[in-house]
Amino acid sequence: DEGGVLASCNETFRALYDELPVAVRPGLDILALFGAIYETPSSTDSRNAAKLAREMWIGGRLSEIDREGSETVDQLVSGRFVRMNGRRLPDDGILLVCSDATRSFEQKIRLREQARTAEIYRAALEGLQVAVFMRDGEGRMTYANEAYGRVLGGDRATFIGKTEKEMFPHAWEQFVRENREVIKTGEPIEKSEEVVFDGEVSLPIITRVSRIEAPDGEPFVVGSITDVSVLKDR
Repeated sequence: DEGGVLASCNETFRALYDELPVAVRPGLDILALFGAIYETPSSTDSRNAAKLAREMWIGGRLSEIDREGSETVDQLVSGRFVRMNGRRLPDDGILLVCSDATRSFEQKIRLREQARTAEIYRAALEGLQVAVFMRDGEGRMTYANEAYGRVLGGDRATFIGKTEKEMFPHAWEQFVRENREVIKTGEPIEKSEEVVFDGEVSLPIITRVSRIEAPDGEPFVVGSITDVSVLKDR
């Protein structure tokens, strides 16, 4: 209500905060509720992020729920995330709508970790001096690191989306056959050969190709190319 006292709440609201050291029921002062949330060791706002003094944190929370369309999220001791939305009522009371946001926040955390892992892997591939590439099941190139562009003597961005036939007009049939076989059987291939690129440059290389799968099961060919022309010239 306008005095900051919990006028009413349903069973779902009480259940969301049943682990707090205060009895969540009508008559509870909102300051006591926020104080109990602040004291929660896992509180994302108070303990892990802002490190604000208790009074400052509670004051900020009161100001936040008084703002139209406000939304805050706290992580409780159990690990659950609780979302709180506030809306000012015509009688100067505040309507608090709380919901369990654990599933959505855990998904966000997983996605954030997956993105971080993907960036680490990408950085590792970019740092390799060995040319690395990846093709989808139709033979279209989906990734090439910087070293790949150096070995083939071109801008790697121009290779993305191209098939074996478009990139290697003199040997595409062999590459298609080998890559599809790797996709089909999962058996890796390692070979030494000379490849003519775009009808101009002949490169002695060692190629290693294997199969990987995306989380949804889509197969890809991932491979590496080692330019051995320098070794042959010695």
